[in-house]
Amino acid sequence: MVSVTSGIIGVTDTCYRASGVFSVPGGSYIRPMGPALAIAIDAIVLFLIGFLPGIVGIFKSSHKKIAVIGALLSLLPYPSFLCITKIGIVLGDLHLLK
Repeated sequence: MVSVTSGIIGVTDTCYRASGVFSVPGGSYIRPMGPALAIAIDAIVLFLIGFLPGIVGIFKSSHKKIAVIGALLSLLPYPSFLCITKIGIVLGDLHLLK
């Protein structure tokens, strides 16, 4: 259950942080390094707090589906940040600085 809760909190936090790209005026040049670093730190913490207990729960718990959902949710913050940011860049006609 810890893995599901931490996974939901992580994905919700990721969506909140990534939604900032939608408030940037169209045609702007952006460099989302700050939110990416925060999400990377969240992903590492969620791996330790959510994914590892989820894997243990898959093997030792009677609620294997919940453990699998929790383990998968704990792996989603960084990929979901990348997807939301990419959608915001495309929809807002933004330019990504390298």
